[in-house]
Amino acid sequence: MQDFQFNIISQDDIPEILILSHYLGTRVWNHSDYLEVISSSNMHGLIVKLESKMIAFVIYTVVVDEMEILQIVVHPEYQRHQIGSRIMKFLFESCQEKS
Repeated sequence: MQDFQFNIISQDDIPEILILSHYLGTRVWNHSDYLEVISSSNMHGLIVKLESKMIAFVIYTVVVDEMEILQIVVHPEYQRHQIGSRIMKFLFESCQEKS
């Protein structure tokens, strides 16, 4: 199984996120929207890297004991490889540790 890195979104990641976000097929967020994620206290973002390539990201909110996924994108070349499932597992485990 491949070893993925999960990292908190930084401002430097936004250009790659903007490219990946086009795979959503719906309204695409802009640079300012992703900057808001970085500065928000209840919105969060993670990127997923394989080696040095960003292959996925997730944007989510946490309010009290509830999490809402706002965006989750996996690059088409890496879909059907359980990456989305691994993202969800990582998020659930992180939330359980904090509660």
